[in-house]
Parts: sequence; structure tokens; C-alpha cells
Amino acid sequence: MRIVAIIPVKEISERVSKKNFRNFYKGKSLLDILIGKLKRCKDISKIYISSNSETIKKISNKNKCIYLERNKKFCNNIIPWSEVINEVVNTIPEEEDTILMWCHTTTPIFDSYNKAIKIFKNKNFKNDGLISVERFKKFIVTKDKLPLNYAWGVWHPYSQNLNELYSITGALFMMRLKQFKTNRYVISKNPYYLETSNFEGFDIDTLAEFKLAQLMYKFKKNFNDW
Repeated sequence: MRIVAIIPVKEISERVSKKNFRNFYKGKSLLDILIGKLKRCKDISKIYISSNSETIKKISNKNKCIYLERNKKFCNNIIPWSEVINEVVNTIPEEEDTILMWCHTTTPIFDSYNKAIKIFKNKNFKNDGLISVERFKKFIVTKDKLPLNYAWGVWHPYSQNLNELYSITGALFMMRLKQFKTNRYVISKNPYYLETSNFEGFDIDTLAEFKLAQLMYKFKKNFNDW
């Protein structure tokens, strides 16, 4: 079973300036940290980085990753996400049956790459893919004051009796390369839910979240636990 990783990364970030390669922890960027984690996974044969940035190309070459040039029209927040996925996966020079790990830089606390690979390689694995998720039990309502997973009134349950819900963290998506191409999407039809530990799926989208993630990352590095 051949396994490779792809890191799709843009130079421009709208909410956090130069988010992917500004200093995050002791001189290392979010991109540096993700590359380091993937390089420590002995089962990953190659690490590809997809971008249109000369800065990111230099980082890729420095870390001995394989840089894949992406057309700039697929490096914005306007073009449909499915077209970006299709463009990225069709530039990866791998066989169709190769297992692809699609990894994002914005979840620096996530550390379960080897765990995901072990699950995927298990001979009893019956799913066609894997995604990282966070389980939660909360009372969800819409802005139109419509409860989604419970009912207001005397039927109100205790939180522990709510149905389990999952949010997709965005840290990791896995399936065969041919499935990425066919689906033009990062999630398969029957994915395995890889549940993250506390805060592991924390995703950076704003400057406040970037700063909070720095504190969380530093705490975890110092204490190696939560």
C-alpha cells in the first residue's frame, strides 16, 4: 500500500496575513510544522505541496518535498472548491490506487497522522476513506430560532441524552487518488470517523484563533498532554 501526502497551500490569506508561513512557534511556520509531522510518518512515501507561490516553493525545496505548481486561477476563494480539488489531485504524479492524505496547515494541534495510517492499513478496515472529526453534544439552533437536534419546551433533554454530532475538523482526509478524481471532493461515500482528542481539531481562521493556537501548541509542547 503506497501512501503519499498533499499539502494544498496558498500564499495569500484574507483573514490572517501570511498565515501559512509567518512565525508560529520558535521560528517555525504552520507549513514548517505540518511538513515536520508528515516527515516523521515512516509510511508516507512522498510529500507534495501544491501552490503558486515562490516563497512556498522555496520552503518545499528546503524540506525536500515535491512542489507542484498550481495555476493562479485555482488559488483564490472565488473558484468552486471542487475545481480546486480536481486541479490539485490531477497534478499528482501517482498511480490511481495510491492512498492520498489531504492535509491542511491550519490544524497545528492535530497529531494523529500515524494513527490514521494504522487504521487505514488494518486488514479489517471496511470503509473507503477516512476523515478527522470532533464529536460533540450541544444544543444547536439556527438564526431563525429553529432547534435542530432537540425540541424547545417540556421535551428538552439533558445534554448527555442528545444524539452525538460530529464536526469535520479539516485536518485530514484520506482515500485513494482515483476517488479524489472521481468525486472531485475530499470525502468518500463511506468514510471512517477519526475522532480527535481534546482541542486537537482546533482550526485557525482568524488572527485571534492564530494567537490562541500558539498558546495551545506551546502548552502541549511543554506538557505533552492536555
